[in-house]
Amino acid sequence: SVLAVNGTANDGDPLDPLWKKAQEAAERGDMPGLLYVWNALAAHGVWQIYSRIGWLYELGADGVERDMEQALHWYRKAVFEGDDPLGHVGLG
Repeated sequence: SVLAVNGTANDGDPLDPLWKKAQEAAERGDMPGLLYVWNALAAHGVWQIYSRIGWLYELGADGVERDMEQALHWYRKAVFEGDDPLGHVGLG
């Protein structure tokens, strides 16, 4: 799933409302809304979401323009702040 972060559920997480909004946006196919919520999660320091933001910018989607500069920014952030394997793949 696009929303899975390390395969864990986010039960009891104070950010649960944001995770729920992200899930709802993904289910609706609302990519700009999903990006907005993912950015909110990133602002709260959820480094695991950085590579997902990069992925969305790399591929582009309905309402989200493909932007390789942004993709690289987020992939680098994922690598340098979280050593996220998905960030490494994105940079590769």
